Amino acid sequence: MGAAVDASLKEDRVWRDDGRRSRGNLVEGVQTFIAVLAMVLTVAALGCTIMWEAYQISGSERTGRVAILDTSYRATSSDFDIVVNMYRENPDGVNNTLNRILRTIPHRSRIFVYTKDEQANIESLRSHFPTAIIAQGPNIGREGETYLHHVLTHWDDLGKHTMFIQAEVWEFESVLDRISRSFSARTGMQILGSVSEICDCHQCADAYWQDSAGFVPHFYELANNSGNITETKRGCGWLMLSYKGPFIASAARIRGSGRTVFEFLNDSIADPESWAHQRTTWESMRVGIDSMNAPSIGYSIERLWAGIMQCADWTLQRVALR
Repeated sequence: MGAAVDASLKEDRVWRDDGRRSRGNLVEGVQTFIAVLAMVLTVAALGCTIMWEAYQISGSERTGRVAILDTSYRATSSDFDIVVNMYRENPDGVNNTLNRILRTIPHRSRIFVYTKDEQANIESLRSHFPTAIIAQGPNIGREGETYLHHVLTHWDDLGKHTMFIQAEVWEFESVLDRISRSFSARTGMQILGSVSEICDCHQCADAYWQDSAGFVPHFYELANNSGNITETKRGCGWLMLSYKGPFIASAARIRGSGRTVFEFLNDSIADPESWAHQRTTWESMRVGIDSMNAPSIGYSIERLWAGIMQCADWTLQRVALR
């Protein structure tokens, strides 16, 4: 127990200090954000699984493009980590959720409980989660900031696979079923939410969010033509959007996307002065008024986890996961 307490206290300090490094220019920030996302959105998806219209589908390799993986990384601490974003949910209910997941995934595992309730009693939480590493941080960024923070602070200590979930998992029974039927040691990424959409990146929008400024196709062309969009253009096609939060990703795939991607996203969501919290940015997303505990950019990150993990560019097929 002493080791777990020390680890969680260290984690607490890191979390409170994170995300305050630099304040970039609004335009440069927007351009960098979209350029980073465009690069990861357009890499072919191998080892990615998602449920769409009741079918399991997997990405097909496109000629000349393969997913970038960190195949040299070896997970030594855990085979399967569970990262939980928590606020004031019933800890008994959360503990029951975790126990049921662990029964589905019989691997060497770790649990990380991140609470954004700054008034939470940490000792009380430890009584509910005696084997977990518990961290308490500011109520900012919702689950997106928690996931980014975890990846960055555990970059060299990631489990072989990590499951990212909210304390109350949407359609939990369906999530358990998808894990038991589809997850394997070879999984690269698995979207666990049941709601997914395919988006034409030239008109990328859904009922609650939109890319009205057209950043995605512009920077797709920029990123896919060595920075020269006047030469042969590789048109931006269809992107898979992810919803509802829960997903599993391998360390090889997370690290293959590059630390810079996660650093930039974390700075954007956690820094109140970043480009992402400027009025011109959040008004263009059509998601309501921006705040630190409910950032507008969080809606974009929620939809783009598959892209960040190089699993959003799809040729749809009813095929089994490789």
